[in-house]
Amino acid sequence: PEEPITQKTAFEHAAIMYIRYIQVFRSLEESYDQLVHPQKREDLKLALDATMSRIVNLKRQLIHISPLPGFQNYLDVDQFLPRLHLSPEDLEIPQPHHFLLEDTGDQTMIDLMTQIFDEAGENCPVPLDESIKVDDADTYVMSLEEAVQIIIRNERGRQCKQRALVIKTVYDEENKAPSTLTRSEASIRIQTHWKTFKAKQEVHKRKAMELVFLRMSPQTTRQRLDPSAYATQDLSIPVMSLQDPVLAASSIADKRRELAQVYESEYIGSRPVLEAEVMLVEGPEIKEKNGMSDTTGG
Repeated sequence: PEEPITQKTAFEHAAIMYIRYIQVFRSLEESYDQLVHPQKREDLKLALDATMSRIVNLKRQLIHISPLPGFQNYLDVDQFLPRLHLSPEDLEIPQPHHFLLEDTGDQTMIDLMTQIFDEAGENCPVPLDESIKVDDADTYVMSLEEAVQIIIRNERGRQCKQRALVIKTVYDEENKAPSTLTRSEASIRIQTHWKTFKAKQEVHKRKAMELVFLRMSPQTTRQRLDPSAYATQDLSIPVMSLQDPVLAASSIADKRRELAQVYESEYIGSRPVLEAEVMLVEGPEIKEKNGMSDTTGG
């Protein structure tokens, strides 16, 4: 017989799925914001809405099977982040851009989603931990043994940090012994560090010049004032301005969203014409071809 699913196992499984869905949502939201093709945006929006619905559904399940159901405003899923090689910033849910830029207030869809969430929240057959009573979760009182254990753990951690600090201080003092290098060895070490610094400086300079040559970086003031810099310049390629990269990215994003709205309007306006063309022109041709193929096959 199969072993019953414990509350801890169910919470761990749902929490990992919740984190994964957040990552999928972030990727889909970024892709949807960067697309301008109206038909691709329409398909991607369906996937985005379904992912958001699934996230809310999973959160309700997590609240239902949480180890402390009374604390429903907070879900502790940070403990699963190291296993997934993620950081706490990856749990942040950004506000979808289409909520701000598009009309998404379909009341019928909102009512349907609310009904689905309510039904999913009530149907959760996972057994609860018998040591925690759901009725008394709102007024949960920590026992004396639990409080003592927490204090002991914190005190042990403090002592370990203090011991590590003392060891580090002793180690630093031992390494501050006077140097026994000769004059020749000291000069060789200074020359080595200086040559390394100059080599790195030259590499960074050549890298910057290459980026300017490939038009991937703006020219510096010295390069713009140098007349020889225009001798090999291709005038058909515009030189990058010294605009702040953050402002430039914001400007490009605004233009892309405006272009997406223009394409969306053109697509919506042309749909009746395209549908009529398919029904009146392409439809009979398709039927005729299908009829000829059926006749040939028979």
